[in-house]
Amino acid sequence: PLSQTTICRFEAQQLSDNNCIKIHKVLEKWMRSVNSSSSKQPVPTESKVAVKRRKKRTTIDATRLGQLEAYFARQPKPSAADIAKLDDSLQLGKEVIRVWFCNRRQKHRRSA
Repeated sequence: PLSQTTICRFEAQQLSDNNCIKIHKVLEKWMRSVNSSSSKQPVPTESKVAVKRRKKRTTIDATRLGQLEAYFARQPKPSAADIAKLDDSLQLGKEVIRVWFCNRRQKHRRSA
């Protein structure tokens, strides 16, 4: 009943909310069968599944986006030091800037 992708995400502890709910039901059923065959211990019904929440999508305002685009036109592959300088001026976070440049290079490759 579970896809291979869901199983891999379970093993990597990267499940979405919906997949947590699906896999929780399957695991509960499996635990009941294991417990009933090996010992007669009750299965807790109110178990909590740890859910790893995704970070909210970052929105970049037009001014900052313009600055990033202008920098990309000059230097599409900035160094770590360049990213740190951009972070100081834009206050977006180094990781956000790094990911923006990765995505922008990908967009550039697709359009070329």
